[in-house]
Amino acid sequence: MNINLKQLKAFLAVYQTRKFGSASERLFLTHSAVSVLIRQLESEVGQRLFDRTTRTLRPTAAANDLYPIAERVLRELGSINEHFKSFSSGAQGRLTFAVTPVIAVNLAPKAIRAFSELHPGVQVIVEDCAPAQFAERLLSDQVEFGIGTPEQITSEIECETLIKGYLCAVMRVTDPLARDELVRWVELKGQPVIAVKPGYGIRHSIDAAVSESGANIRFAHEVSYLMTALAFAAEGMGIAILPSSLVSQVKYPQVVARRLVAPTVTRDVCIMTKRGATLSPAADAFLALMRAGLSDGRIPLTPAF
Repeated sequence: MNINLKQLKAFLAVYQTRKFGSASERLFLTHSAVSVLIRQLESEVGQRLFDRTTRTLRPTAAANDLYPIAERVLRELGSINEHFKSFSSGAQGRLTFAVTPVIAVNLAPKAIRAFSELHPGVQVIVEDCAPAQFAERLLSDQVEFGIGTPEQITSEIECETLIKGYLCAVMRVTDPLARDELVRWVELKGQPVIAVKPGYGIRHSIDAAVSESGANIRFAHEVSYLMTALAFAAEGMGIAILPSSLVSQVKYPQVVARRLVAPTVTRDVCIMTKRGATLSPAADAFLALMRAGLSDGRIPLTPAF
């Protein structure tokens, strides 16, 4: 069968009004156009749907059988139409994205709260994971996009810089190195340094910078998580090397962050997407809100210390 929506709409209008003239007015069609649609539908179903006389139009048994089916089909199609209107506007749907732990703690909650206030019908699912897991989650379509600092970028992933960042030395405000705005890597020589373990997150960037600077750094503590390194620095156990995107001004007022230079190591926060993938309207709306919010301060990103 090759039944179309125009035929079903014409059938419902004629069935409900019992008049071709009234049906044509309801559908904004001519009398002859409605008659043609009914004849086409009768041809498709192989049954006469209306008995016609000069004075009456009476539904047949086939029409009575078809009516609830046609009504349900059009009702469900109407529901689909309404659903996708909401989906296309970003008012409904599901949003799944990945973030690093640092972003999960600092930036994501503010952005999600602002987004949910504007789009309460969208379910937001956050996958907090290590940067090394971003590629796998993106390429396997577990998430639509990721926000964080990528450890490795492949040709299959596109990156858009969201926040400019760099590696910095975090220390107590009483530390002599805290007096200067910039700290050279070589100035860490002889200092107890706190960093993540080899193979973890930013460690390869730290090792590369140490090698380039020629600094002979002593790692007093090697930990698995950036927040652990920050807590150690707050307790005066050494100078932690951390990305500037790690914000702890409120929790640790006794520490300051100073940019490490010679060399400067950038650690930008990026939006990562699968190359060629089409983002959902909800994802587009979320990222647009995040970009605008970071720009105008509606989504505040506390300066590093």
